[in-house]
Amino acid sequence: MFRGLREKRNFLFWFFCFGLLLFLSFNKHAKSDRFNYHAVLWADKAGYFVFLPAASYYHFDARLFPANIAEKTGNGFALDRSSGKVMSKYPIGNALLHSPFYGLACLIDFWGGNKEALGFTKTQHRFLIISHCFFESLALLMLLVMLSKHYTRMRCFLLLFFMLFSSNVFWYFTRDVGLSHSSSFFVFTGLLFLLQKEQKSGVLWLFGLVFLSALALVLRPINLFALILLLLTYGIDRFSDLLDLLREKFWILLALLPLALFPLLLQCLYYQYAYGSWLSYSYGNEGFPFLFNPQFLSLFFALGNGLFPYNTPLLFVALSFPFYWNKHGKKHWPALALFFLTSYIYAAWGSVGLGCGFGHRGFVDFMPIFLFPFASFFDALGRNKQWIFSTLFFLHAVFLLKISYAYDGCWQGNNIWEWAEWWRLMVG
Repeated sequence: MFRGLREKRNFLFWFFCFGLLLFLSFNKHAKSDRFNYHAVLWADKAGYFVFLPAASYYHFDARLFPANIAEKTGNGFALDRSSGKVMSKYPIGNALLHSPFYGLACLIDFWGGNKEALGFTKTQHRFLIISHCFFESLALLMLLVMLSKHYTRMRCFLLLFFMLFSSNVFWYFTRDVGLSHSSSFFVFTGLLFLLQKEQKSGVLWLFGLVFLSALALVLRPINLFALILLLLTYGIDRFSDLLDLLREKFWILLALLPLALFPLLLQCLYYQYAYGSWLSYSYGNEGFPFLFNPQFLSLFFALGNGLFPYNTPLLFVALSFPFYWNKHGKKHWPALALFFLTSYIYAAWGSVGLGCGFGHRGFVDFMPIFLFPFASFFDALGRNKQWIFSTLFFLHAVFLLKISYAYDGCWQGNNIWEWAEWWRLMVG
């Protein structure tokens, strides 16, 4: 089954991560049950998920859904019972990635004779957790493999530990499962993994690259910018391989192209169904009121859903770039460009902190891309400084874990700068 010791170790690492994330996530949701704001399917998460029950049980007819199911799941989607339309402003990518696990949950409900609130059962809640933990652990394995090409195994573990626990990534991996951020984390890890493969490009490689790119676009619109920068950074080196592949396998690739672009086709079909157009801006009146007055201070430093109080690795990615520019600048400049572009977009958005959450969640998607400049920052430090920064990141990880277990999911302060609420979380 395994070709060598490295494969065995990698499998054990994945198995450990999968088991740990499952345990922590199920423990966190042990008392959540359904139809409350602690539930896995609530508000935004239900909006990302609703496409699956709509397609499998209710034939995209809002009139067939259980009574008041939209209200029971936090109004993350809307059911227009007069027209029969199922309306969700969220893209379909999260549901598409979760669909194999959703199918398993449907089978279990069928075998168990469950007919109450189909698509929103306890089984579906549990399998949503399993699904996200599976893809998250697979992403961590791919990151380990990529890091292992440049660092010792212990250094790889240390970097992954800091990325997970010295940031709010851990929260969105275990507490707020069901959002698209951890799904984007997996997709961008997969893209990095394919683009950094040393073997000559083949048909499966190109199919995976196109499919994951399409999936990234139907997970979150902002992923477009990350995708462009990622392909410009790593894709240029594979251009000659790609040309050779197109010449040798053109007709096979042409036949596979519609399948690779299937996520985009499904998204366009939904827009046509819901809004009467193949392309649509589904966020209605939400937009960028701070376009010429971006709220960077709130974005970066607010105690309520700010970025840096909950994500120290990104602080050092941004500040330390000049220190490793000479050695790694050409390779990492797109990560810095992505950081500032993402920062501007969210600082200009109508809800700078993106509503409820544990720190700003908009950067979790791109943490696999930011991990490599963070590793370069660590490389640029002397041995003594590495110990100092390791201690700092470890203390921050302990601090975040303490706050996360006292945190209820939304900032409860009177404003985003209220120290009293911060202190309550610290000692609560």
